[in-house]
Amino acid sequence: MKQKFKTLAYDWLSPTIVRQIRRRRSADIRFEEEYATWQDATENCTGYVAVGILEKVLEATLKVKNGEAVYECDLVLFDHIEFYWPVLSGLMWVAARNNGRLNVLDYGGSL
Repeated sequence: MKQKFKTLAYDWLSPTIVRQIRRRRSADIRFEEEYATWQDATENCTGYVAVGILEKVLEATLKVKNGEAVYECDLVLFDHIEFYWPVLSGLMWVAARNNGRLNVLDYGGSL
Protein backbone atom coordinates (compact mmCIF):
# COMPACT_ATOMS: atom_id res chain seq x y z
CA MET A 1 0.00 0.00 0.00
CA LYS A 2 2.84 2.37 0.89
CA GLN A 3 4.45 1.84 -2.55
CA LYS A 4 1.15 2.53 -4.37
CA PHE A 5 0.72 5.79 -2.43
CA LYS A 6 4.29 6.80 -3.22
CA THR A 7 3.81 6.07 -6.92
CA LEU A 8 0.52 7.97 -6.95
CA ALA A 9 2.10 10.92 -5.16
CA TYR A 10 4.96 11.11 -7.69
CA ASP A 11 2.44 10.93 -10.56
CA TRP A 12 0.52 13.92 -9.25
CA LEU A 13 3.33 16.11 -7.93
CA SER A 14 5.08 18.57 -10.21
CA PRO A 15 8.46 17.47 -11.64
CA THR A 16 10.16 20.28 -9.68
CA ILE A 17 8.89 18.95 -6.36
CA VAL A 18 9.77 15.36 -7.28
CA ARG A 19 13.34 16.44 -8.14
CA GLN A 20 13.68 18.18 -4.76
CA ILE A 21 12.45 15.09 -2.92
CA ARG A 22 14.87 12.85 -4.79
CA ARG A 23 17.79 15.20 -4.15
CA ARG A 24 17.10 15.18 -0.42
CA ARG A 25 16.76 11.40 -0.35
CA SER A 26 20.03 10.91 -2.28
CA ALA A 27 21.83 13.16 0.19
CA ASP A 28 21.37 10.35 2.74
CA ILE A 29 23.64 8.02 0.73
CA ARG A 30 27.09 7.77 2.22
CA PHE A 31 30.18 5.74 1.41
CA GLU A 32 31.92 5.00 4.68
CA GLU A 33 34.44 2.30 3.91
CA GLU A 34 37.67 2.94 2.09
CA TYR A 35 39.16 0.21 -0.05
CA ALA A 36 42.60 0.21 -1.58
CA THR A 37 41.46 -1.53 -4.76
CA TRP A 38 38.30 -2.33 -6.66
CA GLN A 39 38.94 -6.01 -5.93
CA ASP A 40 38.92 -5.33 -2.18
CA ALA A 41 35.60 -3.52 -2.49
CA THR A 42 33.93 -6.23 -4.59
CA GLU A 43 34.94 -8.91 -2.09
CA ASN A 44 32.83 -7.10 0.54
CA CYS A 45 29.79 -6.48 -1.65
CA THR A 46 26.90 -8.43 -3.05
CA GLY A 47 25.00 -7.85 -6.25
CA TYR A 48 24.11 -9.53 -9.50
CA VAL A 49 27.22 -11.69 -9.36
CA ALA A 50 26.19 -13.11 -5.98
CA VAL A 51 25.88 -16.87 -5.73
CA GLY A 52 22.30 -17.96 -6.25
CA ILE A 53 21.07 -15.01 -8.31
CA LEU A 54 21.11 -16.98 -11.56
CA GLU A 55 19.25 -19.86 -9.92
CA LYS A 56 16.59 -17.48 -8.58
CA VAL A 57 16.18 -15.84 -11.99
CA LEU A 58 15.83 -19.25 -13.62
CA GLU A 59 13.28 -20.36 -11.03
CA ALA A 60 11.16 -17.22 -11.49
CA THR A 61 11.40 -17.41 -15.29
CA LEU A 62 10.30 -21.04 -15.29
CA LYS A 63 7.29 -20.20 -13.11
CA VAL A 64 6.21 -17.63 -15.70
CA LYS A 65 6.88 -20.06 -18.54
CA ASN A 66 4.86 -22.80 -16.81
CA GLY A 67 1.91 -20.48 -16.13
CA GLU A 68 2.41 -20.31 -12.37
CA ALA A 69 2.84 -16.51 -12.59
CA VAL A 70 1.87 -13.89 -15.16
CA TYR A 71 5.26 -12.14 -15.14
CA GLU A 72 8.22 -11.33 -12.96
CA CYS A 73 10.13 -8.15 -12.32
CA ASP A 74 13.39 -8.19 -10.37
CA LEU A 75 12.60 -11.71 -9.11
CA VAL A 76 9.19 -10.62 -7.81
CA LEU A 77 6.40 -12.78 -9.25
CA PHE A 78 3.03 -11.26 -10.16
CA ASP A 79 -0.28 -13.04 -10.55
CA HIS A 80 -1.92 -10.25 -12.56
CA ILE A 81 -0.74 -7.49 -14.86
CA GLU A 82 -0.15 -4.11 -13.23
CA PHE A 83 -0.50 -1.42 -15.88
CA TYR A 84 1.43 1.80 -15.37
CA TRP A 85 -1.15 4.10 -16.90
CA PRO A 86 0.98 7.25 -17.36
CA VAL A 87 3.50 5.34 -19.49
CA LEU A 88 0.82 3.38 -21.33
CA SER A 89 -1.10 6.54 -22.20
CA GLY A 90 2.10 8.16 -23.46
CA LEU A 91 2.84 5.18 -25.69
CA MET A 92 -0.73 5.20 -27.00
CA TRP A 93 -0.47 8.94 -27.74
CA VAL A 94 2.76 8.46 -29.70
CA ALA A 95 1.23 5.56 -31.66
CA ALA A 96 -1.86 7.64 -32.43
CA ARG A 97 0.31 10.45 -33.78
CA ASN A 98 2.18 7.99 -36.01
CA ASN A 99 -0.72 6.26 -37.77
CA GLY A 100 -0.85 3.46 -35.21
CA ARG A 101 2.88 2.68 -35.45
CA LEU A 102 5.05 2.44 -32.38
CA ASN A 103 8.58 1.18 -31.94
CA VAL A 104 9.74 0.49 -28.40
CA LEU A 105 13.22 -0.48 -27.28
CA ASP A 106 13.09 -2.20 -23.90
CA TYR A 107 16.53 -2.82 -22.48
CA GLY A 108 17.36 -4.54 -19.26
CA GLY A 109 15.67 -7.50 -17.71
CA SER A 110 16.90 -10.38 -15.65
CA LEU A 111 18.29 -12.38 -18.53
